[in-house]
Amino acid sequence: MSLNQTSVKQKADSFFYIYLMMGEDRSLTKLHEILTNTGLTITLASLKHYSTHYDWQLRLEETTAHLQAHTTTERAASTIIKMNDSQAKLGTAFQALARENIIKNLIPNFTTLTPRDTAYLADVGVKLERLARGEATTRQEVVNSLVSPMVFNIINLYQQVNMIDDVERRQQEFALGCQAILEQTVGPTDEQPI
Repeated sequence: MSLNQTSVKQKADSFFYIYLMMGEDRSLTKLHEILTNTGLTITLASLKHYSTHYDWQLRLEETTAHLQAHTTTERAASTIIKMNDSQAKLGTAFQALARENIIKNLIPNFTTLTPRDTAYLADVGVKLERLARGEATTRQEVVNSLVSPMVFNIINLYQQVNMIDDVERRQQEFALGCQAILEQTVGPTDEQPI
């Protein structure tokens, strides 16, 4: 592309962005009016040529579709964040109500919920809050959330140490790696590796 062609394309792009910002009732005639009212000398025929040559309608559709998709995605993400926050607050409120009722149960004849209802409400509150925060809610899910990454890391370690030719060094590296993975998952251990 020559310097003149680049300059013409840049000018056409500038006009396109003004055209884009004009909104739904945009037209090349209105764009021409705006440009000439600001002192630019350009013909309507030149604008029509730019529009055709640089695919303004296609670019307009693509830009509009991109902006709409971006806006929709942002709204959906915002809605999910608000919903999760609301559910976490509701779970916390259930927990507070259960806690309050547990305290009230310590004082005889001053309760509205049975102990069973209170325990159930506390359980639901904890699960609701954990779900809203993306945490595990059952013992099995907690075990899976701990064990799965640990197994994955041990498999990766096994593959890495198998590249070491010296058997003793390979065993030592595997033992040290397993201990590091275990400490990372469940905390430090007092035992030394073999």
